[in-house]
Amino acid sequence: MSLLNLGTTVAPENIRNESPRVISVSGGKGGVGKTFFSVNFATELRSRGYRVLIFDGDVNLSNVNLLLHIDENNRFRDFLDKKVGIDELVRKGVGGVDVIYAGDDLNDNFSFSDDELDYFAEELSKIEKNYDFIIIDTQAGMSDMNRRLIEDSEAAVMIANQEITSLVDLYKTIKLLASRKPGLPFQIVVNKSPNPERAVKIFQGVRDTLLANNVQASVQFLGFILDDPQRALASIQKRTPVRLLGDSGSLGGCFRLVADTYLKSNRPKPSPKPLFLSLFSRGGK
Repeated sequence: MSLLNLGTTVAPENIRNESPRVISVSGGKGGVGKTFFSVNFATELRSRGYRVLIFDGDVNLSNVNLLLHIDENNRFRDFLDKKVGIDELVRKGVGGVDVIYAGDDLNDNFSFSDDELDYFAEELSKIEKNYDFIIIDTQAGMSDMNRRLIEDSEAAVMIANQEITSLVDLYKTIKLLASRKPGLPFQIVVNKSPNPERAVKIFQGVRDTLLANNVQASVQFLGFILDDPQRALASIQKRTPVRLLGDSGSLGGCFRLVADTYLKSNRPKPSPKPLFLSLFSRGGK
């Protein structure tokens, strides 16, 4: 059976909305596992019948496509030059998850001009109705575009791990975003945890640090991903999400649990205008 056909084709009726639910995945610093999480979380949602698009927000270092076994160059430069349409950018990965990414079509120092960003937003708004979920795999750091993508998401999933540098950067990122957009919900996932108890303690440490420093932020514990280097490496080397491996083990179970928790605790909110026009509007307005 082709991996492309493993997802069901009809999504549950209770998710159908005029606009998709947008989830940004971030973590402050690089190397915390946000892209691996984004790909596997998206695959879990797709396996439940939801229509899912991942936008690789790191246009200079795209790698979502690599983890979903996509090799084509999607002509992103030609798209910005209005030589091809937005449909030409969408690629389908293993498991049926759609992806938009820049690939190798842009130089390493590329950044959107205002006109290019406006055009990108207008074109994306034409296809957003095709999806139930849009997952934004953000780049590391807090560029203006990165900040706007997170602030205008329905939920900001923040990836943490045990490293002190990761936790410090996570605290700084939440503090900055919470000050700019009060009420933005932050949902913490602890990655590479040795056990569930340690994951809970890490989350509690982040929450308590925010409280001790009077940071007004809504933080919730979304779940944990156990440290399973053997299966994680197999997934990366085979360029196939954990769920689609022959033996996903406890690692696959963690992603299923996180997806279940998200679906039970988050309800869709109506959008007053096309989603991507809101996300990419100048100044984030």
